[in-house]
Amino acid sequence: MNQPRKDQVFISYASEDLAAVKEVCGGLCKRGLEVWFDKKDKKIGPWRPRILTAITKSRYFVFCLSEAALKKTGDSPGFQDEELNYAYDIAMKQAIAQFTIVPIRLQDCDRGDHRLSTFQQFDYFSNPESCLDELAVQFGGKSLADTSKKNERTETEKIIDSLMGKAGVAYYAGNYEKALTLYSVILEMKPDAAKTWYNKGVVLHLLNRHEEALAVFERAIQNNPDYAPNWWCKGLVLGELNRPEEELSAYERTTQINPDFAEAWYIKGLTLHQFNRHEEALTAYERAIQINPDYAEAWYGKGLVLRQLNRPEEANAAFARAYEIKPSLKRS
Repeated sequence: MNQPRKDQVFISYASEDLAAVKEVCGGLCKRGLEVWFDKKDKKIGPWRPRILTAITKSRYFVFCLSEAALKKTGDSPGFQDEELNYAYDIAMKQAIAQFTIVPIRLQDCDRGDHRLSTFQQFDYFSNPESCLDELAVQFGGKSLADTSKKNERTETEKIIDSLMGKAGVAYYAGNYEKALTLYSVILEMKPDAAKTWYNKGVVLHLLNRHEEALAVFERAIQNNPDYAPNWWCKGLVLGELNRPEEELSAYERTTQINPDFAEAWYIKGLTLHQFNRHEEALTAYERAIQINPDYAEAWYGKGLVLRQLNRPEEANAAFARAYEIKPSLKRS
């Protein structure tokens, strides 16, 4: 009987995502990789020992993220799916040099504060074939779009990628302290890693360590001054520190860099509203809605501002649209 190769790929996922994961598995197999996928490899008997054996024999651990995988029970973050949780615990204990965790997002999902997002190495939902090509090359397989493409990363880069993968999955599991430790290790190895400074700032913000987060986002801006989310997150932290004028300035810089950043326009509208600059707030909300017509919170904010401007009919229409998109707002 053929033994699994030491460089096999293990796929971990929430049961609700089976259809998408079958596509991922098939795509990686087409690209010359040995993939362990429970629906084709798990035999009759207890699943825990088989999963433990498969993970420890694998070189790459693909962690599939989705809304289903990230559902919370109450206020406690973590993976709801028992098998996913079990696989996560095993994977996080493996040695970094011989074992690489790679998070891929099957959907545009997030964890923690809905306004914050962290860099992920692979977004399957945005371009599946390109994502699979990139994964395959990283894992030693082939790209279907460019068969000459090779993995030319240095050993240090491979270790950093492995650390980034672990940190990303820890972040999505709600294990923010672990993610923070890993991001700090990466920055010791590569102090100019601009994306990692951003990620570290996000985690510090979620841990309510706002002064530290502010310093980290300022460092991220030094490294990459034209990356809009750095400024946006700086604004969010300044808001937590009750520094509204600086907060507003950060949002204005955000929308200058990226005029299509709907969330930044929305939070800018909130801040202007607090300053009683209602006409400017209305303009910001309308810009957010123009970018994303289904942005319920922006419609709701628009309604509040229109009420302040004594335009009740327009305000009621805005509230009605907000409730239509997101009925829960009506109860807030």
